[in-house]
Amino acid sequence: MFLGTEARAQAPHPNLATPESAVSKALMYHPDVLAARQRVLQTESRLAGARSLPNPELDIGYSRNLDSVGAGTTGQDIQLTQRLNIFGQRQALLAQSRLEVQVPRTELRLVEQDIAYQVRSAWFSLQSAQATAEFTRQALGVAETFARLADAQYKAGDVPIANVLRSEFEAENARQALLVAETTVKIQTATLNTLLQQQPDAPLSLPALSGTTLKTYEKATLLRGTPQHPRVVMAQAMLTAQRAGIEVAKSANRPEAVASYAHNQLLNWQRGDSYRIGVVFPLLDNGQIRASVRGAQAATTEKEASLTSVQQQVTLDLTTAIYLQEQARVLVPRTGEEQLQRAVRLYQLAETGYREGATSYLNVLDALGVLRSAFQSYLKALTDYNIAEAGLERALGAGLPTPVSTQPMHYVPPTLIPLSQSEKKR
Repeated sequence: MFLGTEARAQAPHPNLATPESAVSKALMYHPDVLAARQRVLQTESRLAGARSLPNPELDIGYSRNLDSVGAGTTGQDIQLTQRLNIFGQRQALLAQSRLEVQVPRTELRLVEQDIAYQVRSAWFSLQSAQATAEFTRQALGVAETFARLADAQYKAGDVPIANVLRSEFEAENARQALLVAETTVKIQTATLNTLLQQQPDAPLSLPALSGTTLKTYEKATLLRGTPQHPRVVMAQAMLTAQRAGIEVAKSANRPEAVASYAHNQLLNWQRGDSYRIGVVFPLLDNGQIRASVRGAQAATTEKEASLTSVQQQVTLDLTTAIYLQEQARVLVPRTGEEQLQRAVRLYQLAETGYREGATSYLNVLDALGVLRSAFQSYLKALTDYNIAEAGLERALGAGLPTPVSTQPMHYVPPTLIPLSQSEKKR
Protein backbone atom coordinates (compact mmCIF):
# COMPACT_ATOMS: atom_id res chain seq x y z
CA MET A 1 0.00 0.00 0.00
CA PHE A 2 1.48 3.36 -1.02
CA LEU A 3 0.53 6.93 -1.93
CA GLY A 4 0.32 7.76 -5.62
CA THR A 5 -0.26 10.98 -7.61
CA GLU A 6 -2.68 9.74 -10.26
CA ALA A 7 -6.10 11.39 -10.43
CA ARG A 8 -9.20 9.80 -11.89
CA ALA A 9 -10.57 11.92 -14.73
CA GLN A 10 -14.25 12.30 -15.38
CA ALA A 11 -15.73 12.92 -18.81
CA PRO A 12 -17.18 16.44 -18.84
CA HIS A 13 -20.76 17.03 -19.85
CA PRO A 14 -20.72 18.56 -23.35
CA ASN A 15 -22.94 21.44 -22.25
CA LEU A 16 -21.44 21.92 -18.79
CA ALA A 17 -17.71 21.90 -19.45
CA THR A 18 -17.14 25.14 -17.55
CA PRO A 19 -18.95 27.19 -14.90
CA GLU A 20 -19.55 29.86 -17.54
CA SER A 21 -21.48 27.41 -19.73
CA ALA A 22 -23.67 26.53 -16.76
CA VAL A 23 -24.21 30.23 -16.03
CA SER A 24 -25.25 30.87 -19.64
CA LYS A 25 -27.80 28.06 -19.50
CA ALA A 26 -29.21 29.25 -16.17
CA LEU A 27 -29.60 32.82 -17.40
CA MET A 28 -31.62 31.62 -20.39
CA TYR A 29 -34.30 29.80 -18.40
CA HIS A 30 -34.23 30.87 -14.75
CA PRO A 31 -37.66 32.24 -13.72
CA ASP A 32 -36.15 35.14 -11.75
CA VAL A 33 -34.37 36.33 -14.90
CA LEU A 34 -37.49 35.88 -17.01
CA ALA A 35 -39.54 37.84 -14.48
CA ALA A 36 -36.97 40.65 -14.42
CA ARG A 37 -37.07 40.85 -18.21
CA GLN A 38 -40.84 41.22 -18.11
CA ARG A 39 -40.51 44.08 -15.62
CA VAL A 40 -38.27 45.81 -18.15
CA LEU A 41 -40.94 45.35 -20.82
CA GLN A 42 -43.57 46.78 -18.46
CA THR A 43 -41.67 50.03 -17.90
CA GLU A 44 -40.77 50.29 -21.59
CA SER A 45 -44.47 49.99 -22.38
CA ARG A 46 -45.25 52.79 -19.94
CA LEU A 47 -42.54 54.88 -21.61
CA ALA A 48 -44.15 54.31 -25.00
CA GLY A 49 -47.48 55.41 -23.52
CA ALA A 50 -45.93 58.55 -22.05
CA ARG A 51 -44.69 59.56 -25.52
CA SER A 52 -48.24 59.53 -26.88
CA LEU A 53 -50.90 62.22 -26.69
CA PRO A 54 -53.94 61.51 -24.52
CA ASN A 55 -56.53 59.40 -26.30
CA PRO A 56 -59.15 61.41 -28.25
CA GLU A 57 -62.67 61.45 -26.80
CA LEU A 58 -65.83 61.08 -28.91
CA ASP A 59 -69.15 62.27 -27.47
CA ILE A 60 -72.28 61.20 -29.36
CA GLY A 61 -75.75 62.20 -28.16
CA TYR A 62 -79.03 63.85 -29.03
CA SER A 63 -80.28 67.08 -27.53
CA ARG A 64 -83.27 69.37 -28.13
CA ASN A 65 -83.96 72.88 -27.01
CA LEU A 66 -87.30 72.93 -25.14
CA ASP A 67 -87.46 76.72 -24.76
CA SER A 68 -90.23 78.53 -26.66
CA VAL A 69 -87.61 80.70 -28.24
CA GLY A 70 -85.68 78.67 -30.79
CA ALA A 71 -87.88 75.63 -30.35
CA GLY A 72 -86.94 72.75 -32.56
CA THR A 73 -83.23 73.52 -32.60
CA THR A 74 -80.74 71.02 -31.26
CA GLY A 75 -77.44 71.29 -29.46
CA GLN A 76 -74.15 69.65 -30.33
CA ASP A 77 -74.91 65.97 -30.94
CA ILE A 78 -71.42 64.87 -32.02
CA GLN A 79 -68.21 66.17 -30.48
CA LEU A 80 -64.60 64.91 -30.93
CA THR A 81 -62.11 66.25 -28.38
CA GLN A 82 -58.32 65.96 -28.31
CA ARG A 83 -56.32 67.20 -25.33
CA LEU A 84 -52.88 68.40 -26.44
CA ASN A 85 -50.86 68.72 -23.20
CA ILE A 86 -48.48 71.29 -24.68
CA PHE A 87 -47.82 73.17 -21.45
CA GLY A 88 -45.36 70.71 -19.95
CA GLN A 89 -47.58 67.93 -18.60
CA ARG A 90 -46.54 65.34 -21.19
CA GLN A 91 -42.89 66.44 -21.09
CA ALA A 92 -42.79 65.98 -17.31
CA LEU A 93 -44.38 62.53 -17.49
CA LEU A 94 -42.07 61.52 -20.35
CA ALA A 95 -38.99 62.61 -18.39
CA GLN A 96 -40.08 60.56 -15.38
CA SER A 97 -40.84 57.49 -17.51
CA ARG A 98 -37.44 57.65 -19.20
CA LEU A 99 -35.76 57.62 -15.82
CA GLU A 100 -37.99 54.91 -14.40
CA VAL A 101 -37.12 52.50 -17.21
CA GLN A 102 -33.52 52.45 -15.98
CA VAL A 103 -34.60 50.86 -12.69
CA PRO A 104 -35.78 47.45 -13.99
CA ARG A 105 -32.93 47.35 -16.50
CA THR A 106 -30.46 47.67 -13.65
CA GLU A 107 -32.47 45.24 -11.56
CA LEU A 108 -32.14 42.71 -14.39
CA ARG A 109 -28.36 43.04 -14.18
CA LEU A 110 -28.51 42.42 -10.43
CA VAL A 111 -30.68 39.32 -10.86
CA GLU A 112 -28.33 37.95 -13.53
CA GLN A 113 -25.30 38.56 -11.32
CA ASP A 114 -26.97 36.84 -8.36
CA ILE A 115 -27.94 33.80 -10.45
CA ALA A 116 -24.40 33.62 -11.88
CA TYR A 117 -22.97 33.63 -8.35
CA GLN A 118 -25.34 30.89 -7.22
CA VAL A 119 -24.47 28.73 -10.23
CA ARG A 120 -20.72 29.15 -9.75
CA SER A 121 -21.02 28.39 -6.03
CA ALA A 122 -23.03 25.23 -6.72
CA TRP A 123 -20.62 24.20 -9.47
CA PHE A 124 -17.50 24.46 -7.31
CA SER A 125 -19.25 22.91 -4.32
CA LEU A 126 -20.31 19.92 -6.43
CA GLN A 127 -16.79 19.47 -7.80
CA SER A 128 -15.39 19.54 -4.27
CA ALA A 129 -18.03 17.11 -2.99
CA GLN A 130 -17.25 14.67 -5.80
CA ALA A 131 -13.52 14.83 -5.07
CA THR A 132 -14.17 14.33 -1.34
CA ALA A 133 -16.38 11.31 -1.99
CA GLU A 134 -13.79 9.75 -4.30
CA PHE A 135 -10.95 10.04 -1.79
CA THR A 136 -13.17 8.93 1.10
CA ARG A 137 -14.03 5.74 -0.81
CA GLN A 138 -10.32 5.00 -1.11
CA ALA A 139 -9.75 5.72 2.58
CA LEU A 140 -12.67 3.45 3.49
CA GLY A 141 -11.16 0.64 1.43
CA VAL A 142 -7.87 0.93 3.31
CA ALA A 143 -9.60 1.14 6.70
CA GLU A 144 -11.80 -1.88 6.02
CA THR A 145 -8.76 -3.89 4.89
CA PHE A 146 -7.01 -3.16 8.16
CA ALA A 147 -10.19 -3.96 10.10
CA ARG A 148 -10.35 -7.41 8.49
CA LEU A 149 -6.65 -7.92 9.12
CA ALA A 150 -6.99 -6.94 12.79
CA ASP A 151 -9.91 -9.32 13.25
CA ALA A 152 -7.97 -12.19 11.72
CA GLN A 153 -4.92 -11.49 13.84
CA TYR A 154 -7.02 -11.24 16.99
CA LYS A 155 -8.63 -14.58 16.29
CA ALA A 156 -5.17 -16.03 15.78
CA GLY A 157 -4.08 -14.59 19.12
CA ASP A 158 -1.47 -12.26 17.59
CA VAL A 159 -2.94 -8.88 18.64
CA PRO A 160 -5.10 -7.64 21.51
CA ILE A 161 -8.74 -6.68 21.18
CA ALA A 162 -7.70 -3.02 21.32
CA ASN A 163 -6.29 -3.32 17.80
CA VAL A 164 -9.62 -4.61 16.54
CA LEU A 165 -11.55 -1.81 18.22
CA ARG A 166 -9.16 0.83 16.91
CA SER A 167 -9.34 -0.44 13.30
CA GLU A 168 -13.12 -0.79 13.44
CA PHE A 169 -13.39 2.75 14.82
CA GLU A 170 -11.44 4.17 11.87
CA ALA A 171 -13.46 2.10 9.39
CA GLU A 172 -16.72 3.42 10.85
CA ASN A 173 -15.39 6.99 10.74
CA ALA A 174 -14.65 6.50 7.04
CA ARG A 175 -18.14 5.07 6.42
CA GLN A 176 -19.74 8.09 8.11
CA ALA A 177 -17.52 10.46 6.15
CA LEU A 178 -18.48 8.72 2.90
CA LEU A 179 -22.18 8.97 3.77
CA VAL A 180 -21.81 12.70 4.38
CA ALA A 181 -19.80 13.16 1.17
CA GLU A 182 -22.28 11.24 -0.98
CA THR A 183 -25.20 13.15 0.54
CA THR A 184 -23.40 16.42 -0.17
CA VAL A 185 -22.94 15.34 -3.79
CA LYS A 186 -26.69 14.69 -4.05
CA ILE A 187 -27.57 18.03 -2.47
CA GLN A 188 -25.18 20.02 -4.65
CA THR A 189 -26.36 18.14 -7.74
CA ALA A 190 -29.96 19.00 -6.89
CA THR A 191 -28.97 22.63 -6.26
CA LEU A 192 -27.18 23.00 -9.59
CA ASN A 193 -29.93 21.16 -11.46
CA THR A 194 -32.56 23.45 -9.95
CA LEU A 195 -30.61 26.53 -11.02
CA LEU A 196 -30.38 25.05 -14.51
CA GLN A 197 -34.16 24.37 -14.49
CA GLN A 198 -33.66 20.61 -14.59
CA GLN A 199 -35.03 17.82 -12.43
CA PRO A 200 -33.18 17.79 -9.05
CA ASP A 201 -32.05 14.19 -9.50
CA ALA A 202 -30.99 14.55 -13.16
CA PRO A 203 -27.46 13.16 -13.69
CA LEU A 204 -24.72 15.75 -13.93
CA SER A 205 -21.19 15.08 -15.10
CA LEU A 206 -18.71 17.84 -14.32
CA PRO A 207 -15.04 17.84 -15.27
CA ALA A 208 -12.74 16.68 -12.49
CA LEU A 209 -11.29 19.33 -10.23
CA SER A 210 -7.99 20.40 -11.78
CA GLY A 211 -6.84 23.33 -9.69
CA THR A 212 -7.22 27.07 -9.89
CA THR A 213 -5.30 30.29 -10.37
CA LEU A 214 -4.95 32.46 -7.29
CA LYS A 215 -5.31 36.13 -8.10
CA THR A 216 -4.28 39.20 -6.15
CA TYR A 217 -6.17 42.46 -6.72
CA GLU A 218 -5.47 46.01 -5.65
CA LYS A 219 -7.99 46.95 -2.99
CA ALA A 220 -8.12 50.63 -3.96
CA THR A 221 -8.91 49.71 -7.59
CA LEU A 222 -11.78 47.50 -6.50
CA LEU A 223 -13.25 50.12 -4.17
CA ARG A 224 -13.23 52.71 -6.93
CA GLY A 225 -15.87 50.65 -8.69
CA THR A 226 -18.44 51.20 -5.91
CA PRO A 227 -20.25 54.16 -7.60
CA GLN A 228 -20.84 52.01 -10.71
CA HIS A 229 -22.36 49.11 -8.78
CA PRO A 230 -25.82 48.25 -10.19
CA ARG A 231 -27.43 48.66 -6.76
CA VAL A 232 -26.05 52.20 -6.49
CA VAL A 233 -26.99 52.97 -10.09
CA MET A 234 -30.52 51.69 -9.48
CA ALA A 235 -30.90 53.76 -6.29
CA GLN A 236 -29.69 56.86 -8.15
CA ALA A 237 -32.15 56.18 -10.99
CA MET A 238 -35.00 55.82 -8.50
CA LEU A 239 -34.02 59.11 -6.86
CA THR A 240 -33.81 60.97 -10.16
CA ALA A 241 -37.13 59.51 -11.31
CA GLN A 242 -38.75 60.56 -8.05
CA ARG A 243 -37.44 64.10 -8.47
CA ALA A 244 -39.05 64.10 -11.89
CA GLY A 245 -42.23 62.94 -10.17
CA ILE A 246 -42.34 66.26 -8.34
CA GLU A 247 -42.60 68.04 -11.69
CA VAL A 248 -45.31 65.63 -12.79
CA ALA A 249 -47.31 66.46 -9.67
CA LYS A 250 -46.82 70.20 -10.21
CA SER A 251 -47.84 69.95 -13.88
CA ALA A 252 -51.41 69.18 -12.83
CA ASN A 253 -51.78 72.89 -11.99
CA ARG A 254 -50.91 73.99 -15.53
CA PRO A 255 -53.41 74.94 -18.27
CA GLU A 256 -54.27 72.39 -20.92
CA ALA A 257 -54.85 72.98 -24.65
CA VAL A 258 -57.91 71.34 -26.16
CA ALA A 259 -58.93 70.94 -29.82
CA SER A 260 -62.46 69.84 -30.69
CA TYR A 261 -64.77 69.29 -33.60
CA ALA A 262 -68.54 69.38 -33.15
CA HIS A 263 -71.59 68.72 -35.31
CA ASN A 264 -74.79 70.24 -33.97
CA GLN A 265 -77.57 68.23 -35.57
CA LEU A 266 -77.38 64.48 -35.73
CA LEU A 267 -80.55 64.33 -37.88
CA ASN A 268 -79.34 66.94 -40.34
CA TRP A 269 -75.75 66.19 -41.29
CA GLN A 270 -75.56 69.18 -43.66
CA ARG A 271 -75.74 71.75 -40.88
CA GLY A 272 -73.99 72.73 -37.68
CA ASP A 273 -70.26 71.87 -38.09
CA SER A 274 -67.89 73.78 -35.81
CA TYR A 275 -64.25 73.69 -34.80
CA ARG A 276 -62.73 74.95 -31.60
CA ILE A 277 -59.24 75.31 -30.12
CA GLY A 278 -59.08 76.51 -26.56
CA VAL A 279 -57.18 76.44 -23.29
CA VAL A 280 -58.56 74.96 -20.07
CA PHE A 281 -57.29 76.63 -16.90
CA PRO A 282 -57.47 74.96 -13.47
CA LEU A 283 -59.83 77.14 -11.50
CA LEU A 284 -58.50 76.36 -8.02
CA ASP A 285 -56.76 73.65 -6.04
CA ASN A 286 -58.80 72.21 -3.21
CA GLY A 287 -55.69 70.48 -1.90
CA GLN A 288 -55.20 67.51 -4.19
CA ILE A 289 -52.35 69.03 -6.19
CA ARG A 290 -50.58 70.36 -3.09
CA ALA A 291 -50.91 66.97 -1.43
CA SER A 292 -49.46 65.22 -4.49
CA VAL A 293 -46.51 67.63 -4.57
CA ARG A 294 -45.80 67.19 -0.85
CA GLY A 295 -46.02 63.42 -1.23
CA ALA A 296 -43.57 63.46 -4.16
CA GLN A 297 -41.18 65.69 -2.19
CA ALA A 298 -41.31 63.37 0.82
CA ALA A 299 -40.70 60.36 -1.42
CA THR A 300 -37.68 62.15 -2.90
CA THR A 301 -36.21 62.70 0.56
CA GLU A 302 -36.78 59.02 1.29
CA LYS A 303 -34.95 58.02 -1.91
CA GLU A 304 -32.02 60.29 -0.96
CA ALA A 305 -31.68 58.50 2.38
CA SER A 306 -32.02 55.12 0.65
CA LEU A 307 -29.24 56.04 -1.78
CA THR A 308 -26.89 56.82 1.09
CA SER A 309 -27.79 53.53 2.77
CA VAL A 310 -27.22 51.56 -0.44
CA GLN A 311 -23.84 53.22 -1.00
CA GLN A 312 -22.74 52.32 2.51
CA GLN A 313 -23.97 48.72 2.20
CA VAL A 314 -22.31 48.23 -1.19
CA THR A 315 -19.01 49.52 0.20
CA LEU A 316 -19.31 47.20 3.20
CA ASP A 317 -20.21 44.19 1.05
CA LEU A 318 -17.32 44.86 -1.31
CA THR A 319 -14.86 45.36 1.55
CA THR A 320 -16.01 42.10 3.15
CA ALA A 321 -15.70 40.26 -0.17
CA ILE A 322 -12.17 41.61 -0.61
CA TYR A 323 -11.12 40.32 2.82
CA LEU A 324 -12.72 36.91 2.21
CA GLN A 325 -10.99 36.57 -1.14
CA GLU A 326 -7.65 37.54 0.39
CA GLN A 327 -8.11 35.03 3.21
CA ALA A 328 -9.07 32.24 0.82
CA ARG A 329 -6.11 33.07 -1.45
CA VAL A 330 -3.71 32.65 1.49
CA LEU A 331 -5.31 29.46 2.80
CA VAL A 332 -5.13 27.50 -0.47
CA PRO A 333 -1.31 27.18 -0.55
CA ARG A 334 -1.08 26.82 3.21
CA THR A 335 -3.51 23.91 3.29
CA GLY A 336 -2.33 22.41 -0.01
CA GLU A 337 1.38 22.99 -0.30
CA GLU A 338 2.22 22.89 3.42
CA GLN A 339 -0.30 21.03 5.54
CA LEU A 340 -1.28 18.50 2.90
CA GLN A 341 2.37 17.76 2.10
CA ARG A 342 3.05 17.17 5.79
CA ALA A 343 0.10 14.79 5.99
CA VAL A 344 1.23 12.99 2.84
CA ARG A 345 4.75 12.63 4.21
CA LEU A 346 3.43 11.38 7.54
CA TYR A 347 1.31 8.76 5.78
CA GLN A 348 4.23 7.68 3.58
CA LEU A 349 6.46 7.19 6.62
CA ALA A 350 3.81 5.21 8.46
CA GLU A 351 3.10 3.06 5.42
CA THR A 352 6.81 2.44 4.80
CA GLY A 353 7.35 1.52 8.44
CA TYR A 354 4.45 -0.92 8.27
CA ARG A 355 5.73 -2.58 5.09
CA GLU A 356 9.15 -3.00 6.65
CA GLY A 357 7.73 -4.35 9.87
CA ALA A 358 8.95 -1.51 12.03
CA THR A 359 5.52 -0.22 13.10
CA SER A 360 1.97 -1.46 13.48
CA TYR A 361 -0.83 -0.77 11.05
CA LEU A 362 -2.40 1.32 13.81
CA ASN A 363 0.20 3.96 12.96
CA VAL A 364 -0.97 3.81 9.36
CA LEU A 365 -4.58 4.27 10.46
CA ASP A 366 -3.64 7.29 12.54
CA ALA A 367 -1.73 8.78 9.61
CA LEU A 368 -4.68 8.01 7.31
CA GLY A 369 -7.01 9.99 9.57
CA VAL A 370 -4.62 12.94 9.52
CA LEU A 371 -4.31 12.74 5.74
CA ARG A 372 -8.08 12.59 5.26
CA SER A 373 -8.56 15.63 7.50
CA ALA A 374 -5.79 17.59 5.74
CA PHE A 375 -7.16 16.71 2.31
CA GLN A 376 -10.67 17.83 3.27
CA SER A 377 -9.23 21.13 4.55
CA TYR A 378 -7.44 21.60 1.24
CA LEU A 379 -10.59 20.90 -0.77
CA LYS A 380 -12.53 23.31 1.41
CA ALA A 381 -9.89 25.99 0.86
CA LEU A 382 -10.04 25.50 -2.91
CA THR A 383 -13.82 25.66 -2.89
CA ASP A 384 -13.87 28.68 -0.61
CA TYR A 385 -11.44 30.49 -2.90
CA ASN A 386 -13.46 29.84 -6.06
CA ILE A 387 -16.67 30.91 -4.32
CA ALA A 388 -14.92 33.97 -2.83
CA GLU A 389 -13.71 34.93 -6.31
CA ALA A 390 -17.29 34.70 -7.62
CA GLY A 391 -18.52 36.59 -4.55
CA LEU A 392 -16.00 39.36 -5.16
CA GLU A 393 -17.26 39.78 -8.71
CA ARG A 394 -20.85 39.94 -7.47
CA ALA A 395 -19.93 42.46 -4.75
CA LEU A 396 -18.17 44.60 -7.36
CA GLY A 397 -21.18 44.38 -9.65
CA ALA A 398 -19.00 44.03 -12.74
CA GLY A 399 -16.16 41.99 -14.18
CA LEU A 400 -13.05 41.86 -12.02
CA PRO A 401 -10.10 44.06 -13.04
CA THR A 402 -6.75 42.70 -14.16
CA PRO A 403 -5.02 41.16 -11.12
CA VAL A 404 -1.69 42.55 -9.99
CA SER A 405 -0.33 38.99 -9.67
CA THR A 406 -1.38 35.39 -10.27
CA GLN A 407 -0.32 32.04 -8.83
CA PRO A 408 -1.35 28.80 -10.55
CA MET A 409 -2.32 26.03 -8.14
CA HIS A 410 -2.34 22.51 -9.61
CA TYR A 411 -4.63 20.03 -7.95
CA VAL A 412 -3.23 16.50 -7.65
CA PRO A 413 -5.27 14.43 -5.19
CA PRO A 414 -3.59 11.63 -3.23
CA THR A 415 -4.56 8.19 -4.47
CA LEU A 416 -4.52 5.27 -2.06
CA ILE A 417 -3.61 1.86 -3.50
CA PRO A 418 -5.43 -1.11 -1.93
CA LEU A 419 -3.53 -3.13 0.60
CA SER A 420 -3.66 -6.26 -1.51
CA GLN A 421 -1.29 -4.62 -4.01
CA SER A 422 1.50 -4.04 -1.44
CA GLU A 423 3.54 -6.04 0.99
CA LYS A 424 2.06 -7.07 4.34
CA LYS A 425 4.59 -7.64 7.06
CA ARG A 426 2.51 -7.49 10.17
